[in-house]
Amino acid sequence: MSAERERGAALLRDGRAVDAVAALRTATELDPRDVMAWRLLGGALAQSSNPDAALAAFEEACRLQPESAKNHYNTGLTLQTLGRTEEAKRRFEHALALDPGYEQARLRLAELGGSPLSSAPPSLTPPIPAPPFQTVGGGTDATPPPPGGYYGSPAAYRPAPVNATTPLVLGIVGLVVGFMCGIGFFLSPVAWVMGNSALKQLNANPQWDQSQRGSATAARVLGIIGSIFGILGLLVTVGYIVALVLNPNLFK
Repeated sequence: MSAERERGAALLRDGRAVDAVAALRTATELDPRDVMAWRLLGGALAQSSNPDAALAAFEEACRLQPESAKNHYNTGLTLQTLGRTEEAKRRFEHALALDPGYEQARLRLAELGGSPLSSAPPSLTPPIPAPPFQTVGGGTDATPPPPGGYYGSPAAYRPAPVNATTPLVLGIVGLVVGFMCGIGFFLSPVAWVMGNSALKQLNANPQWDQSQRGSATAARVLGIIGSIFGILGLLVTVGYIVALVLNPNLFK
């Protein structure tokens, strides 16, 4: 490992992503074939809110080690952040073609509406396990990354400052109380907005812990369902009142 790559990795562990970028750029200049340096640089750039440059770094890692499913997974995450959904799907499919057991790639692909069982493009190499890579700590990178995190970046996987529990509870309470007395449906739009906001934050920061994604998605879905029932109930109530005003004897 080069001294600059080691220094960049240490800066990443300390949360100093901007400083890490400078060190890791130097590491890639000193050894342009250092795949781990490119991978770390991509993670540092992603943390520095520079997804375009992060994409270039991850693509270089893919070029140097095309048989690594992790490199294609990282590239797919960055493409997803940039809103390039179809390209992200192809990268996750590529990662699965190289490593059919890559659960995180499977989950991401399903999230984007792709089929985990779809055939790989003809240009993809046959599914073979990627050779282990030496990491900063001296082990290998054979272990899958944390959920949603960039692989190979020691500081990229961070707790997400997103609370999806509250909107999920609001969504559940809104539906339950709504069916009991109707007024609970007023909580549903709040759950919808909060769940949607949490998902947007998670999508914009794939290096965050993605474990709350399921709760945020459920909150949004419950909020949408509750809002629909609430609107329908409101329309029925308004119609009833209007009909009663126009014809007081209608329901006698």
